[in-house]
Amino acid sequence: MTGQTAVYRFGEHVLDLARGALSRAGQEIPLRRRSFDLLRLMIENAGRLLDRDTITAAVWPDTVTTDENIAQCVRDVRHAIGDHARSVIRTVPRRGFLFTARVDRVEPPAVARAARAPPRAPSPTIVVPPFRGIGSRIAASGLAE
Repeated sequence: MTGQTAVYRFGEHVLDLARGALSRAGQEIPLRRRSFDLLRLMIENAGRLLDRDTITAAVWPDTVTTDENIAQCVRDVRHAIGDHARSVIRTVPRRGFLFTARVDRVEPPAVARAARAPPRAPSPTIVVPPFRGIGSRIAASGLAE
């Protein structure tokens, strides 16, 4: 899997891993944690058939789960992305699932803003060393301790 700062765009949707959020047109779409993890797995493996063992290992590591849990998460994700025709997430009978949408990895907004900010010139600095009285003239002028 890739870093936690990745942002993926597919269709009208954006999956932001740093925020743990799925959105469409700036509106956040709620997803349960396992469903979010499944969508992330599918997006990071777009165009690749994912069998139930691969999904189970990635979404439910060290946990015994059932085919119904996977099916429920697939339903949740389809509902969240509006895939009512089942064309974005295709079920391949007895083999697994295939995410068919084109996925683009985009730069996270905060990173993009920081990268575009022009470098600042250092501010001028004035260094004033401590004064020591050398003679009575400097001391009398108030410049000595």
